[in-house]
Amino acid sequence: MIALACAAWSSPALAHPHVFVDGGVDIVFDEAGQITALEITWVFDPLDSLYQVAAHGVSPLPDGTLSDEDTARMTEALQMFPDDFDGSAHVSVVGVPVALSWPEDVEVSMVDGRLRQAFRRALETPLDVTDLPVEIGFYERTYFFDFSITQQPELRSAPSGCNAAVVPFVPETASQAVLDMLARLASDTAPEDANAGALVADRIVMTCVP
Repeated sequence: MIALACAAWSSPALAHPHVFVDGGVDIVFDEAGQITALEITWVFDPLDSLYQVAAHGVSPLPDGTLSDEDTARMTEALQMFPDDFDGSAHVSVVGVPVALSWPEDVEVSMVDGRLRQAFRRALETPLDVTDLPVEIGFYERTYFFDFSITQQPELRSAPSGCNAAVVPFVPETASQAVLDMLARLASDTAPEDANAGALVADRIVMTCVP
């Protein structure tokens, strides 16, 4: 969650989610074929993009981009992540969660009138995933943000034999419990499930075979 969104947490709200974000996750490998980092991209919806830049005293240029000065101002603002930030990318291997470092290398731009934020999260320990299924969920646990994978994941410097596929959340295949939760969120201020975002998440599934 970005700093501006943290302020929104304290405001009355009529329903979840509150912020809609497209984007995705790229996977970075080292020379030994181990996963070393994730490159995460958020692209905010047009209305929220304008709200955020205005909140920081920034106005887009006529072509929908930001000046160098305003880019620097937004980058400084959006690299202040809260203590409970969960990164929107949740990695597991054979169902076991993988620890990620704090976000770094934040880049901010305005593209076609939409605010784009990208950052890097390194794995605390490089990971050999040969013959092991890797899953990356793209979500924020409380479902304050609704993340959608709209970018095909890049496997940077990946060994041959690695492939990744996006598995979108499909409401029609969800359980009745999840559908009931989504119906309640149309009017409730917060989900009862502290990990609600995981239940409706788009995911990336990757395999690497020798």
